[in-house]
Amino acid sequence: MQHIHSLNPSSNSLAIAIAIIGAELIVYRVNRLPEQRAHLLGLVQMADTLGVLSSTDRATLAISLTDGMAQ
Repeated sequence: MQHIHSLNPSSNSLAIAIAIIGAELIVYRVNRLPEQRAHLLGLVQMADTLGVLSSTDRATLAISLTDGMAQ
């Protein structure tokens, strides 16, 4: 059963969230600065709270951010 959020994000909101998070993820993967990781985590948390991330998106981002810490 899919969890239904109080906010129903449109496909446009989803596309914007993915574009912003994707751009920030690229910057973080290139520079690996702690403040960039913190900013990215904040964006992910906000997008998750707003209901625009699927469980797959969350898992993928968690792995990407964890991998970034080890490198």
